[in-house]
Amino acid sequence: MSFDAQSFETERKDGRQRAFAQIDDARTRIANFEDSSTDAKELRANLYAATKRPVRTVIGGKVYILHVSVFESFGEDAFEVSIDPAPKLDPSVAPPFTAKQGQYLAFIHNYT
Repeated sequence: MSFDAQSFETERKDGRQRAFAQIDDARTRIANFEDSSTDAKELRANLYAATKRPVRTVIGGKVYILHVSVFESFGEDAFEVSIDPAPKLDPSVAPPFTAKQGQYLAFIHNYT
């Protein structure tokens, strides 16, 4: 990420949704939304969805895995997000495709 954070947390307090990044062992606020705002609601929805399984994302041209966990803070759900570099893919191994993906790729290959 542009500010070299290894993790960040979000919490709700006093009608605000705040996000704090862990940057070089210091806690720095990186976001501050009205709790009822569209941005805050979207952030919470995305973080709840990401608690079910890790999210693979690209930040600044590099691939990362986001791991999200929920904890309680001020009687509300808060989130901790760790940002880990994704393992490099082995170029000698063909990526696995579902049967449907294979059909689609074969169609593209044969008709384009």
